Amino acid sequence: MASRIIVQLGARSYPVHVGEGALRKLATEGKKTSPRSHIFVLYDAQLYALHGRRVAASLGQTGRPVLDLVIPAGERFKSRASADRIQDFLLGSGISRTDTVVAVGGGVTSDLVGYAAATVLRGVPWGIVSTTLMGMVDAAIGGKTGVNHRAGKNLIGAFWQPRFVICDPSVLHTLPARHLVAGLGEVVKYAGLVGQ
Repeated sequence: MASRIIVQLGARSYPVHVGEGALRKLATEGKKTSPRSHIFVLYDAQLYALHGRRVAASLGQTGRPVLDLVIPAGERFKSRASADRIQDFLLGSGISRTDTVVAVGGGVTSDLVGYAAATVLRGVPWGIVSTTLMGMVDAAIGGKTGVNHRAGKNLIGAFWQPRFVICDPSVLHTLPARHLVAGLGEVVKYAGLVGQ
């Protein structure tokens, strides 16, 4: 059973759906965010192969036109070149400021897609379907978006709050053990900070 937590930011407050079955909330959030508009979905390539059909089925229930693009997975693709490709896709598809962009993947995907959403047309609505533990506990919350620069990580970006976040642990079953351990390390780190 999924829980709904509200990130309180006044007019920019948004829900985070957490728990088994949270992925089903994507249809509801898509309808609310794009009541008469298009939904643009950007998938991490690895996630798309494993769970793309589930995400597409949920988005199909919105009754909205859905356009999608599969992007490469991995930190080396968190670049301005990748952001350019996403922006070209969005602009070339005729995105408007009432459309919604959805990032489906881990932290790299949400950072990259969020940056594109923050900068196309000076900011369009976006949401996150986070599919890694690290992404769920770190990148998906707080509106941190960005790309890497040769001078360092995350040096180009913006804070652009999403309209919704979905964290369904059922997608973690296909995650490599190394990624789970990295995510758990992040959880322990945050627990230590809260305990201080």
